[in-house]
Amino acid sequence: MTRTGEIFLEKCLAGDSALVSRILKRERGRFTGRNSFNINITDKNGRTGLLLACMVGAHEIVDILTKRYDVSLNTVDMFGAPALLYAAQQQDSQSLQYLLECEDVDINVEDNDGKNAEDYAREAGQVGNIELIRKARKERMKGSWADKDDSSSSSEDFSQQLSSQNSTELTDGGYQRSVSLSSSNDEHNQTIQVQANIDNNQDEEDLQRSNPLRQSFREDKAALQKQIEQIKKLEIAEETELNQLLNKEKEKLKEEFDRNILQVEAAFRKKIFDMKQKHNNSRQKIQERIEKLDVCLNTFSVDRYLRASESVHELECPVCLEEMRPPTKIWQCVDGHPICDTCRRRPQVTSCPVCRQELTGRNVLAEKIARSIFS
Repeated sequence: MTRTGEIFLEKCLAGDSALVSRILKRERGRFTGRNSFNINITDKNGRTGLLLACMVGAHEIVDILTKRYDVSLNTVDMFGAPALLYAAQQQDSQSLQYLLECEDVDINVEDNDGKNAEDYAREAGQVGNIELIRKARKERMKGSWADKDDSSSSSEDFSQQLSSQNSTELTDGGYQRSVSLSSSNDEHNQTIQVQANIDNNQDEEDLQRSNPLRQSFREDKAALQKQIEQIKKLEIAEETELNQLLNKEKEKLKEEFDRNILQVEAAFRKKIFDMKQKHNNSRQKIQERIEKLDVCLNTFSVDRYLRASESVHELECPVCLEEMRPPTKIWQCVDGHPICDTCRRRPQVTSCPVCRQELTGRNVLAEKIARSIFS
């Protein structure tokens, strides 16, 4: 790794966007024929500059790097996590938005433990980031990456053609209507007189027919009044019958309610009896445990307890000074110095904090010893 690459990764982790931009501008050698450093260079944990910037929430650096065509957006570290998963953990969602706007970013990617971006955001308590990820997934499923400019221009051309066609049709229709109105004025004057004569004859016929219609109307009115009275009597009879049925139903419900009360009281007495028996059994078991504890106190060894506490002290992480209790994963260096999984995942921890040698892998023996001590 060149010195320029080391500085580039350090400044991405520190969030220094100004210096990162200067490095990228200075290292444009591939366009002039000179050798240029690799923008996708990784540290000992397999993390690129984009991945480190997402881990610390440096959205300005993320914006600069995602605009580069040669940046690798889906590179994963030794834990199988790309930049998108670490950006989902940040409170500032700007870095996540920049990554989701890139078509090449895999939204459904998972790390070595099977966790995706939504799981990382959920563990960090970032509900807004979960909504952004789901929205981006829906847009990709609906094909939102299609070009919208062609469709908008075609719709404008179609609307212009439609408006021109309507204007032509309106002009032709107005001309034809004006010609038809001018030709029918004479016929209209002739029909007015004929219609007036017909109306006068119709009024005379209506006067002659009005008397029988009035008589028929009176008869229909009397018949309707009789029907209304009969309906009222039926309503009164039905209301009386419904009241009687309601009273009978109330009596039945009251009898059933009394029976239910008796059953509940009996069940309650039985529960009280069962609880008393259970209490007596628990009391006997507690007494037996007390006796066993007395035996343990008599056989208790202080030396054995001190030896166990000293062994627990050896299982403390040298970085966070926390006990590495199960199910914590324990890593080790070449000399066997242990370190917890949480501190191993920090971007600042690239070597053993005790001897400064390379971290090789898991310490399975220490994990088994921790399970035997803390279980």
